[in-house]
Amino acid sequence: MNIFAKNIEVCIDKSDNFIALKLFINDNMISKMHCLLQDEETLLICDIMPFKNKRHYCKGYGSIMITKLFEYCLHNKITKVLGNLSIVDADHKDRLHGFYKKHGFEIIEYEKPIDTFYGLVIKKI
Repeated sequence: MNIFAKNIEVCIDKSDNFIALKLFINDNMISKMHCLLQDEETLLICDIMPFKNKRHYCKGYGSIMITKLFEYCLHNKITKVLGNLSIVDADHKDRLHGFYKKHGFEIIEYEKPIDTFYGLVIKKI
């Protein structure tokens, strides 16, 4: 038995227009992403729960989740993924922008925040 082996799994739960992706490592949920189907072709990323432990950062787990989300979109004929950039996440803005750029999102920053958002990310599938 390899004590360093990891069983990584992303599960998708759908209820009406709500979609939840959950990332498990060795049967322990370490993160989840909540999305809302705005219309037949547009999905809004509403919230991404931070990893439960900082040791999970920069390991590719976020990329695994977003790739699974893109696969779901392709399979369900969803052509656009949107997400709001929250001022709550401003302390790790560079890392967040790098992640979205790496996955092909366009990043739009507003001149002034709108409500609690400083921008928007858009990806055409």
